[in-house]
Amino acid sequence: MTDLLAAYEWVEGCAELDAYCVSVTVGLDVQAVADAFQVDPSTMRPASFSEQRELATPYPDGFGNDTVGIDRLGDAVIALQENGWAGVQEACGIRLSQSGRYAATYCSVNADMSLMVARHGVIERVFDPLLYDANGALEEEAGLPFGHPGSPGVAAFALLERLTGVRLTRAWVLEDRHPTYRRDPDS
Repeated sequence: MTDLLAAYEWVEGCAELDAYCVSVTVGLDVQAVADAFQVDPSTMRPASFSEQRELATPYPDGFGNDTVGIDRLGDAVIALQENGWAGVQEACGIRLSQSGRYAATYCSVNADMSLMVARHGVIERVFDPLLYDANGALEEEAGLPFGHPGSPGVAAFALLERLTGVRLTRAWVLEDRHPTYRRDPDS
């Protein structure tokens, strides 16, 4: 357990992760995930997490939440949204869990947080990693430091790994360039 939490210590206090949504889909291919996020394929360009800001539509024409990086990692497809939250919307979770398990974690610049777990088209659990309510907790949540002000992000990323078997490294999430697209933020 200590190794699992240590693997995600980079999440807390990370300036690049001031607002994010990270989604892990098992059982679908990259195209199915791109379709679920309703990307515009003509806008694709390789970008790191922070470079998504350059692709986003700024205020007042947009809110900077209209980009998503989508790439395969092992047996899963990961969607990275800098300043987005589409991955924790119910419709997205239902669609992306049709063929397996889906888990997504979101955090805003105001520390509003949400974690969604779905399987085979059914939302199993949605909760706030910071303002944690253990009522209805999944077995995989056991022992993770949800509700603790210094580690809700660590706990959220650790739970994503427990649920999907995918380890997300700082380099893969923040530094590596992934196919990144503009999307309709209202979809």
